[in-house]
Amino acid sequence: MNFIYDDFVKGLGCAAALPDAMSLLVKSRTLKSKTIQCFVLNACIVLGSVFILNNVIQPVVHTVLPASESTATLNVIVKMIYEVCWLYPMYSLSILLNAMTYQTIASASYALQFGTKMNTFTYTWFIQQLGDQAYRLILCLFFLAHTLVLEFIPFIGLILSVVFVSWLYSFYCFEYVWGLSQWQLEKQISLFEGRWAFFLGFGMPCSIIAHVYPLVVSGAIIGALFPICIIMATIAEVPPPPPNSKFPIRIQLFSSSRYLTLATIHLFWKIYSKKTQPKSH
Repeated sequence: MNFIYDDFVKGLGCAAALPDAMSLLVKSRTLKSKTIQCFVLNACIVLGSVFILNNVIQPVVHTVLPASESTATLNVIVKMIYEVCWLYPMYSLSILLNAMTYQTIASASYALQFGTKMNTFTYTWFIQQLGDQAYRLILCLFFLAHTLVLEFIPFIGLILSVVFVSWLYSFYCFEYVWGLSQWQLEKQISLFEGRWAFFLGFGMPCSIIAHVYPLVVSGAIIGALFPICIIMATIAEVPPPPPNSKFPIRIQLFSSSRYLTLATIHLFWKIYSKKTQPKSH
């Protein structure tokens, strides 16, 4: 059982390998500019918007108007208008912009770490990637849904949520590297489920941030730090399986999510087939 603890510690160590990540970061103008872009968008604009709401707008309302029930109601209304008209749209936009920027960061860091030479992109590989991406998206959505449900379990729900969110963030980081290496999804899941303790440790810092702070604040903090997480995933060395181990170390983390994903795809295909069938007269 010691290798489980060792894998977990190694994962935490890779998630804290900031000096190694910074040494790779400073070598690329693209990495530096995109990382700064993420920081400005998430830390300055999104977190700055939260700061303005909590430390400027709401205190001004309390200061200008006398304390009363109507003032409290007005403060709630002002907060709702600010969140609906500015904060939430900006947060949603930041998620979209982050996703576009992360792919550029992953490609640049991959090129620096492994060289610019990659496997040849073929038409067959491209079509297969489209299918894998659709499958992966549905799979991760079901995995996230399971994580949200687990949080409602009495006593242990919060712990389980922290664990599963750690795996989710870790998979999200390493999927960029595996995708650029042109790994099939089955190979990705096999490695992830086999070295689950390592990936649990790697994703733990992001999971703790997600559970300590409110949604928008935690999303902005992680969004600003995620470029560094991708770089650390690129340079991380996943430990090999322990030799001659009789312990069944692989955990089927994605089994239920994969079942629901296949059921969903089958349902959509069944509906599509019915619609495309020629009508008999």
